[in-house]
Amino acid sequence: MTGQNGLPSLNQMFHISTSTLISISLNYHRASPPKIPNFPYITTSPQPNPMLFKNREKRKRVAHIGAGVVILIHAYEKYESGHNSYILFGIAAIIFLTVAILHPTIEKKAPWIDGIFFIIEGILSLVVAYEFFHVGKKALPITYLFLACFQFFMAFKKSKKGIEHHNAM
Repeated sequence: MTGQNGLPSLNQMFHISTSTLISISLNYHRASPPKIPNFPYITTSPQPNPMLFKNREKRKRVAHIGAGVVILIHAYEKYESGHNSYILFGIAAIIFLTVAILHPTIEKKAPWIDGIFFIIEGILSLVVAYEFFHVGKKALPITYLFLACFQFFMAFKKSKKGIEHHNAM
């Protein structure tokens, strides 16, 4: 008995009947999963702590420094692409990094300093929105305007919270 195009059917090739296939299938689904051997190089240790820095202030400082480096990279990218806004991005990156590095010292004298990060980011979002409007984009600049509004709101909120925390001490 041949299958389509004169080729032998699967039953002829493997000499397996339909009832044998059904029993193999049923037995496979009833079987327990295979045991995985323990190899000497595979160890099970407790999960590592996902937080690199347990101190909240260190985490904030590292995050702010990272954001400052990203702004500095954007300044270089603006310089390479010929946009004049690279100067503003460079100045913002220097201010951002300086405030991030000196944050604990500055925060003792100026509790509203946390809002500065959001103000800088809001100003840069407005600059990016302006550049997108200037190029002729329509939807993306509106997103950056919305982001800038949110960042200014967060600057106000963080500054107010920092002042309240400072006065409570």
